[in-house]
Amino acid sequence: MGKESSEAQKKAFKKYNAKCKEVKIRYTPNELSEYECLQRYLTENHVVLAKYLKELIRADLESKGYYA
Repeated sequence: MGKESSEAQKKAFKKYNAKCKEVKIRYTPNELSEYECLQRYLTENHVVLAKYLKELIRADLESKGYYA
């Protein structure tokens, strides 16, 4: 029963992930100080990067009238 449950979980996880979208950003060598500031902020404030970025994006889109 344990193996069947594990397979079902894997299948459900794969199906869920297929519905998700992913966005990536890259910092160039000229932008490393900004990246380091971001990492320091996240660490010192115990903030999760994905949540922080989503909140920033949402606030920006709302301020521009794009978010309903």
